[in-house]
Amino acid sequence: MIDFIQSHGFVVLVCGWLLTNAISTMPTPRDNSSQFYEWFFKFAQATGGAIPRLLAIYQPAAFNALTGQTVKTTIPPNPPVAAGEAASK
Repeated sequence: MIDFIQSHGFVVLVCGWLLTNAISTMPTPRDNSSQFYEWFFKFAQATGGAIPRLLAIYQPAAFNALTGQTVKTTIPPNPPVAAGEAASK
């Protein structure tokens, strides 16, 4: 599966774009909607939102192509230091 994604990256990108756009066009559940549709709507919205977030973290170029947004690379802050270690420095 990984080999397919790596060799057909553009196709996977287009399929992901179509999937997220299809999810975003789903109508909001109404009072008379079935419980299954309410569940499916929430599940699809959560999944559709997770795809671009994962792309932003692991493949910034793909995220940029999918959404048009750029991701700035950040440098993580220094880890916290215990009080005893800070005094010895």
